[in-house]
Amino acid sequence: MGSVPASRAEPVAASPVAPPAPSVRQWSSFVSLGAALSAGVGLVCLAGWVFDIPVLKSGLPGLVQIKANTAVCLILLGIALWLRKSETKQTRGRILVAQALAGLAAVIGLASFGEYLFGWNLGIDQFLFVENPRAIGAIRPGLMAPINAINFVLLGLAVIFLDRTTRRQFWPSQLLSFIAALLALFNLLDFTLAPREYHTHTSLPAAAALAIFSLALICARPQWSYGGSQGTVMRRWFFEGFAAELPQPLRYGGAVLLVAVATILRHLVEKSFRVTLATFITLFPATFLAAVMGGMGPGIMATFLSGLAAAYFFFDPPGITVEKLGDVIDLAIFLPIGVGMSVFAESRERARRRSEETLRTASRYSRSLIEASLDPLVTIDPEGKITDVNKATEEATGIRRSELVGTDFASYFTEPENARASYRRVFDQGQVIDYALAIRHVSGKITDVLYNASLYRDENGSVTGVFAAARDVTERKRVEQELAAYRQHLEEMVVQRTGELQTTNTRLEGANAELETFAYSVSHDLRTPLRAVDGFSRILIEDYAPKLDAEGQRIVNVIREATKKMAQMIDDILAFSRAGRMEPSIRSIDMNELVREALRTLEPALAGSNVKVQIPPLPGSEGDAPMIQRLWTNLLDNAIKFTRPKPGGVVEVGAQAGDHETIYYVKDNGVGFDMQYVGKLFGVFQRLHGQNEFPGTGIGLAIVKRIVARPGGRVWAEGRVGQGATISFALPNGGKS
Repeated sequence: MGSVPASRAEPVAASPVAPPAPSVRQWSSFVSLGAALSAGVGLVCLAGWVFDIPVLKSGLPGLVQIKANTAVCLILLGIALWLRKSETKQTRGRILVAQALAGLAAVIGLASFGEYLFGWNLGIDQFLFVENPRAIGAIRPGLMAPINAINFVLLGLAVIFLDRTTRRQFWPSQLLSFIAALLALFNLLDFTLAPREYHTHTSLPAAAALAIFSLALICARPQWSYGGSQGTVMRRWFFEGFAAELPQPLRYGGAVLLVAVATILRHLVEKSFRVTLATFITLFPATFLAAVMGGMGPGIMATFLSGLAAAYFFFDPPGITVEKLGDVIDLAIFLPIGVGMSVFAESRERARRRSEETLRTASRYSRSLIEASLDPLVTIDPEGKITDVNKATEEATGIRRSELVGTDFASYFTEPENARASYRRVFDQGQVIDYALAIRHVSGKITDVLYNASLYRDENGSVTGVFAAARDVTERKRVEQELAAYRQHLEEMVVQRTGELQTTNTRLEGANAELETFAYSVSHDLRTPLRAVDGFSRILIEDYAPKLDAEGQRIVNVIREATKKMAQMIDDILAFSRAGRMEPSIRSIDMNELVREALRTLEPALAGSNVKVQIPPLPGSEGDAPMIQRLWTNLLDNAIKFTRPKPGGVVEVGAQAGDHETIYYVKDNGVGFDMQYVGKLFGVFQRLHGQNEFPGTGIGLAIVKRIVARPGGRVWAEGRVGQGATISFALPNGGKS
């Protein structure tokens, strides 16, 4: 079984269109910049304390100087983030060092805030350097600003819990760094919009370094800093709360309400604490929330409403006057920031929606492909629990997807341990191919499958689980079983038929042997009376010829010719019988010598004829020499007999040696034969011509066939009527070509 890596909400195998997102390299570069800038600012400011250079401690002349403890905390956090900036290249020692440095910064911040809150003096403020009590913006000599102390606590904890997450995919570090970023941005804007001496008792280098560091820490893990698939604080607070789907009156009314609340809070704070706050210190958060919660329109409206509220409630005198140049500058700075923030929030939200729509489209497309598969598909986590399945898996098991997810995948097979063994093999070998298993349906039905599985990984290359597919081979297995049974039945039939054929062959061989013995005995026994007939007929001719008239002498001559033919037939039958009964003595033979002996035997047949015999050198072979000589005699006699009537008759003997056999042939240009009767040539007593045309017994070529067959050879013939014939035979040569 198998599927695709996916979330519980909407599993996705592979997106055909990648959503637009900042590259990991860009995020990593910004994180490195934030870490280096934090540590660098801390080192420069600490050098200002060491060498007593005021401008290095304040950034600009006349501003609040950075505290030594603040510089130390910036250095600690910068080094810690530098060690944790890479998510993949982490060792236990590297993590522990970073957490220790971040923890020390958090402890210093917590102790400093405790001093401010409860009036303590823990002796840490001037531990490194002694500050002038009359220093600009000093709450107490050496004590860092409270807002910086809170930021160090938040950022230190955020670095410590950087990779921690809850079961519901909530990242504590995300929330901590986000709050710190808001405080740092507020601190920096307060410094910018109200450039007085005191502000929040912080220095320009510290405000800038903390703002950039907070944003860099948010970007340290792109999967939750940018609107990814997991629910994040930024998405839940900003974009999921983004009111584009809400009615416009509610969005714009919310913007008005935020500005009104901020104005009221400012009045209450100034009245209760009898302090004068910076002009836009409370209106900036209202504008920010209106932009990110309501969109561009509500954000711009909140910006201009905040400007009007500041002009008519907080400027002294009310309204915008040229004489009050500082208020004009504050307003000129605030309005572009508010508008730009609103436009930026709107553009980011639109980009997020396009990205989500692309992801949804890709998810639906991928899911449709997965569900279109006829094979059960499943994804399994490293613990062996099912994380996703397709419709085919539900049908194979009879269990719904919601019930399958989270259960042990092996429990749905007939052999769970065998299934687990195959799962372990995937991790050992990287894949499993055609592993035979069987799925059990809730109804008890068994489905035979071939299990194929491989590892799948996340974007960092880490193994996430196993993707598996199961091909239903139940029908194929049934057919294979039927074929195996049929094959077994055929084999049994073959054995049975072979036995029957062997029995029949044995009987036939016995019968043939009896017939050959009988023929041999009869032929042998016929010789004696045949000799007597021939002898007495010769005596009649030689001794009693004068007493016989012409007719009597003719009859005696006919008897003598018949006895000669009968004797020749008996000799051929005996030769044919011996060729089948005698065990051949196989040895290397000289074919040239055997052919010459055969021709000497046939000299009477050649005498007085115009037949020419052409015999080139012949290669040797293996066989029984006497039998092979009889073979040559029969073939040459046959060729001379059928060539003699034709003027210019030629008989050609030749051979061609091969790797394992040598082919010999006797070719003539005699009367030839019709190829449709070629099957009769090598049969016993088979004749293609009449006895008067070409006398013979019809056994010669049958003897040739039997002689050639004994050592494992073969014989064949080719011919055309009136153009001659070629009789060829092949004998083993023992591998000597």
